[in-house]
Amino acid sequence: MPKKVDDYRSYPLKKSLLISDREINEIIVSSHYEEKHSYLDDKIILELVKQLDNKRIEVEEQKDNWEYFSYSPLFYQNKIYKLVWCFEKNSSFLGIRACYRYKKYEKKK
Repeated sequence: MPKKVDDYRSYPLKKSLLISDREINEIIVSSHYEEKHSYLDDKIILELVKQLDNKRIEVEEQKDNWEYFSYSPLFYQNKIYKLVWCFEKNSSFLGIRACYRYKKYEKKK
């Protein structure tokens, strides 16, 4: 069976973000998260990305022309999330690779 190819959705930003000293003007979201995380949608992811504005986050991995990052905790409606993204060198977009909740850290009601 052939490997499923992710769909990518582009969101130009009205106001740029500064993340790890990069000016970001566009968010590109991979559909990868939809397979296992039906509680998520692009709106939530875009809200989480805004929380990265003016943060300096260290590169976790570099491969060819790409740098990979992750960050947590990020919060949306009292839930904790982790984002995984990449930057292509010398570009102004941020590519979301994955997003998921950290349920084990949330308080039980």
